[in-house]
Amino acid sequence: ECYHQNIVTPLETTLPSVDEVYARFASPPCSWRPFLSVRRNKQTSVSKCIEKRFDDPETADIIFKIEGQTIHVHRALLRMRCSYFYSMLQEGKWIEGQKDTLEITDHSYKIFHSFLKYLYTDKIELEPE
Repeated sequence: ECYHQNIVTPLETTLPSVDEVYARFASPPCSWRPFLSVRRNKQTSVSKCIEKRFDDPETADIIFKIEGQTIHVHRALLRMRCSYFYSMLQEGKWIEGQKDTLEITDHSYKIFHSFLKYLYTDKIELEPE
């Protein structure tokens, strides 16, 4: 036991966790963790939820049409992630900001889809052409 001793080198114990160390050796007994612990589920993290909503017609509020295909996205996310979209999608600034469907002719579907997906995931998924 090491009550009231300064430990200057690692000491092997039979205690299963740091919580047990605090509970047993602290005076008064305590825990360094909050009593209510929340376990993070990788499937419900904010980034995973946002990633799942990319190109989701059920929750999207704006559609891009490119080369006859559509991509469903969210104005709020586009405005947060890209200054160009922030400006374009402000009401009253550009005519595009008032439309629910925008036609894109300057870029290929593959490039624009990859760009928008990057805004949702921070990952670039684009194979060389």
